[in-house]
Amino acid sequence: MMMLFRIKSAGEKIPALNNKKNIELYCTKLLENLWDREKALQIFKIIEQDIQQSISETKLPNHKLHMLRAFTEELQPSIRFKKTEGILTYYNDEQGYGFIRIMHTKDDVFVHVSEMLKTIGDKVEVNDRIRFHVTETYKGRQAKNLELVR
Repeated sequence: MMMLFRIKSAGEKIPALNNKKNIELYCTKLLENLWDREKALQIFKIIEQDIQQSISETKLPNHKLHMLRAFTEELQPSIRFKKTEGILTYYNDEQGYGFIRIMHTKDDVFVHVSEMLKTIGDKVEVNDRIRFHVTETYKGRQAKNLELVR
């Protein structure tokens, strides 16, 4: 669960140890979630749901799942590739970008107008709920594969 908490909180990619600034940012994200009781509880509840779903879908023997590396490897994509939900807090198609606040956090994810137009179109407004994948880019976290939640 702690590995999944780390992935869910700060991302799967751990920065290089020689990059003090990025390591500090990564650790700060983890600590913010761990020290905020409500936020940590919410993340652990989501992880529990993901684990329960993976247990129901696996073909591995259920009585030994907690000991099997294969099951842990099945769990990671369920966290990595699961869409995140958030609220569009800012969007300006003329400037070409916006931000989505990840639900139950204070974290914003950048969204480019091209991604918005490609997946949702121009029918989006501030405060709309959006489901998306978070991807790490050299400029930071970006929202991809958007879908409007109605």
